[in-house]
Amino acid sequence: MTSLNLDYYDKILAGITVSLAAGGSVGAITKISLAYSLGAGAAISLVLMYDGMFRNGPLG
Repeated sequence: MTSLNLDYYDKILAGITVSLAAGGSVGAITKISLAYSLGAGAAISLVLMYDGMFRNGPLG
């Protein structure tokens, strides 16, 4: 069995993907409007992108 050695930025990219997919899924499955649920997912991904680019930006 191999272990995944995920870097910080790999986790950021995964978080962006999961938040947008979760927003779309919630909008498709529940009665919440798709625009609102995708907007919420996009807001979460925006926070993750800010953290990955500006707060803990790459150094090299």
